[in-house]
Amino acid sequence: GRGAAISSLATGKQITQVSPLLVDATLYPFYGTITTTDGAALRDVLREPTDIVISEQVAQTLDVAVGEPVQVSGASEPFTVRGIVTTEMEVKDPSSSDVIGALFGFYYLDQSALPLFGEVPVSAEDVFVRLQDPARVLEVDAALTAAFPYLRTQTTEDLRQNYTDLAENINQLVTIMGLLSLLIGSIGIINTMQVIVRRRTVEIAVLKTMGLQANQVTLLFLVEAIIMGVIGSLAGILLGWAAVFIIRGAAETLLATNLEFIFAPNAAINGFVVGVIVTTIFGFLPTLTAGQIRPSLVLRPQESV
Repeated sequence: GRGAAISSLATGKQITQVSPLLVDATLYPFYGTITTTDGAALRDVLREPTDIVISEQVAQTLDVAVGEPVQVSGASEPFTVRGIVTTEMEVKDPSSSDVIGALFGFYYLDQSALPLFGEVPVSAEDVFVRLQDPARVLEVDAALTAAFPYLRTQTTEDLRQNYTDLAENINQLVTIMGLLSLLIGSIGIINTMQVIVRRRTVEIAVLKTMGLQANQVTLLFLVEAIIMGVIGSLAGILLGWAAVFIIRGAAETLLATNLEFIFAPNAAINGFVVGVIVTTIFGFLPTLTAGQIRPSLVLRPQESV
């Protein structure tokens, strides 16, 4: 369709399914400023109807630079690239409808370029309202709903509640996954300690013949379990960070946007403490069996424990 494909007049390359954004460059956006990779504001580069600003995906696919001409499908005249913007300038929520712009790219045109596409019916799908007093957002929303009952409104409070619910769902998912991991890990800890005790039955019997008491043998294996918990927890933290970077890279490739990595020391500390405690608790029961091994096992090493 018109405006959905761009081709480079210099290289002949073409990209389709691009998201067109016709805006009033003097007003857009209501919040913040859209700047090109050269540091220029959108309003300063979109001065003529034939000026265009493209995203990085479009520029890389077409292999074009600032100042080169491109042809937009359905336009009667070519456009000149006046700037290139990063995906983050426009894609704020890759999980919503912005995902198309994130995957295939987008471009900006000033509304004065609309006549170049012929008889295009002008319509509005979304209307954004900026309030001088944000505290009255619920009052204004109620007034709009009463005056225009056929419109579907969404306020900043609605968005905040949606993101709050999303964060709670993610926290619940992480909690459930953590509990399942603890359950599986606990079973592994018990089995590991039982194997360790079985393989050292003769050594334990020798220690008891030398005068070691049952509680001392239990303490010996308990200290070993604690050391294993410390080493395992540290290794888990490092592997977790490595997994985050791998998942982050895959998500950035899928969503075509940069995801910021924030170091959370509290989560790492909590994971370390919980790992050591769980290893100690679930490793304690098998260590009790170590204290019950009889010294006579030295004489009969093939006897089952």
